Amino acid sequence: MNEIVMKNSTKYYTNALAAFIITSGLGLVGTVCLAQAQNSPWTQKSDMPTGRKSHAASVVGGKIYVIAGRNDNSSDLTENLVTEYDPAIDIWTSKTSIPTSRAAFSSSVANGKIYAIGGGRDKVKGRMLGINSVEEYDPATNTWKEKKNMPTPRLGLGTCVVNGKIYAIGGMTPDSVFWSGLRDIVEVYDPRTDTWSSKASMPTARLWFSASMVDGKIYVIGGCTTNKRPLSIVEVYDPLTDTWTIKTPMPTARTAHAAAVIDGIIYVIGGGTVSEHPGGFSLVEAYDPATDTWERKADLPELRALLSANVVDGKIYAIGGVPKLAYVYQEGEKSVFEYNPAKGILSKAAK
Repeated sequence: MNEIVMKNSTKYYTNALAAFIITSGLGLVGTVCLAQAQNSPWTQKSDMPTGRKSHAASVVGGKIYVIAGRNDNSSDLTENLVTEYDPAIDIWTSKTSIPTSRAAFSSSVANGKIYAIGGGRDKVKGRMLGINSVEEYDPATNTWKEKKNMPTPRLGLGTCVVNGKIYAIGGMTPDSVFWSGLRDIVEVYDPRTDTWSSKASMPTARLWFSASMVDGKIYVIGGCTTNKRPLSIVEVYDPLTDTWTIKTPMPTARTAHAAAVIDGIIYVIGGGTVSEHPGGFSLVEAYDPATDTWERKADLPELRALLSANVVDGKIYAIGGVPKLAYVYQEGEKSVFEYNPAKGILSKAAK
């Protein structure tokens, strides 16, 4: 039987609201702070039933499907939970579990079906077991099917769909020691024929980056290299010419972030670092491919890395993750935040 989690009261989380509570007796100051809080583009929604990190999420039919990942304070155990979120009624529902538990994988949608690709499983002797399996979920029937394996097992990869084909980019060889075995490869899956092919390699090998599609091109942003330093690099792949180009770097280098696209603008959310000043970010920076420029947006209400972000009806839903990327033994968060760009106020442009 499906588990139903009923809607919680909507809450706003901003520093301005906190300031209002503290200074509520100060008349005009408190009034101004409350107005700022009510104009925040971020709203907290109903929690997930189970906290999640290193998961993947995809949208079909206006509903968000959050798949697998980890949900406890261990860095060794993966799960196979699948939960559906309906933003229209702010309710979560349990769905059929994915056959292969996995974390640090990617999912994409083609022809109304979700494809879970790659990732890693539970650790053995300090190394994560590699996964190259591809599993297809049909929301209409709530069922899973095995598909053709990806040629190269990888975790921390990114996937994007262009013209019905799924591009699996970068990542790390799962059976290697972490932060080694980074890959620059691009392999393409065609769901219509259930086959894979190879494409031009990405200029910079990396993992835990974001990959977003705008106007038929794939924008690979940020990530991390073998020296554990976060990246600000933006590299763009054109499937028509099978070539890569370099664009304006992201203002804030980061890894394990999420990204979502609204009206051709890429919103990069959260993330963190694992080398200098390890931790998590609440930063949101938006990239406009048309002008090759970046702008700062309103921060996510909480620090988050290893989260997911998806768009439904012009709003972004940032789900789960952990506050501090450097501390691997953390429980995944249950929180869900909705971003409304209509309320977003730009701060000084980041060049």
